[in-house]
Parts: sequence; structure tokens; C-alpha cells
Amino acid sequence: MAKRTRQTKGTRGTDDFDPCRVPADSPQFNSRERLPALDGLRGVAILLVFFYHYAGGLPARVGSGPIHALGIVFAFGWSGVDLFFVLSGFLITGILYDTQMDPRYYRNFYARRVLRIFPPFYFLALVLVVLTPILGIHWKFAHLAFLFYIGFPCALIWPAVMQISPLVLTNHLW
Repeated sequence: MAKRTRQTKGTRGTDDFDPCRVPADSPQFNSRERLPALDGLRGVAILLVFFYHYAGGLPARVGSGPIHALGIVFAFGWSGVDLFFVLSGFLITGILYDTQMDPRYYRNFYARRVLRIFPPFYFLALVLVVLTPILGIHWKFAHLAFLFYIGFPCALIWPAVMQISPLVLTNHLW
């Protein structure tokens, strides 16, 4: 612990100074506890994205009136995705902070991410392969990039990779 010298009215004194010390009577934050307020914020983000996708084009279709005004509000729904990123960053940082002294810190972190993201990702890929004849999917060699989780960067270079059939877009897989 660092010693800090404090000058008060001509006297010199030292006290133990710890900038990370939390007073004993303050409530402790535990990132493992569920925070209902964050669930509410997540719900707001979901609604923002939903209304952006399904009602964001209202100002172009409706000339004036309350529906037009509502469409203008819904046009800001893109910020719901940003809100999801902020929430994820906050929650992941809390997990990392709680486990920073674990000797398998990085291994556990990446293992949790892989176990959370890859199963539904590869399940969807399997469903698309099985439904290929029904959905009229036209696979290209470049679509293999999605199996290695680099499909979205490839699609930035070659945008046609995003659409594998008139019914199926893969831009949500990034």
C-alpha cells in the first residue's frame, strides 16, 4: 500500500491511502448477481431494434401526422444495437474483473465465449444446409468463410456473399 503525505495547516502527516478501498458501510457490487435494471434496458434495446426494422420506414411512406412522427422516433432504433454492445461490454468486464486472479483466466474466458456463440451458430448453418432444397439456396465457395466465422469480413469485400437465396440473408451471422 502506498503512503501518501498530506499537508494540513502547516503540519505534516501520513495516512494509508488506497484509491481502490471501498468504505465498509457501502454496498458491494457483485457482477454475478442479476441486475433487473439491466434486463429492462435489454428489453428497451430489443424494442428499439424491432421497431427500427419493422417501422423505421414509416416517414417515407406516411407524409404527415402522428404515424409519421412515430416513424421518425423509430428511425433511431439502430441505437438499440449500440446499447446491446454497451451492455455486453459492461457485463463481460464484470466477469473479467471477478476472475482476474484465476490462473486459467484467458482459457476460461474464451471457452465461455465459444460455448455460448458457436453452438447456435453451427446449428443454424446445419439447418440452412438441410433446408437448401426447400429455400432454393445457391451456395458459393465463398460461403465456406461463414463456417470459419469470417463470413462477415469476406462479405464486406464481396457483398453478394450475404445473400444465399431470395429468402435467406446471412448478414446477421457476424
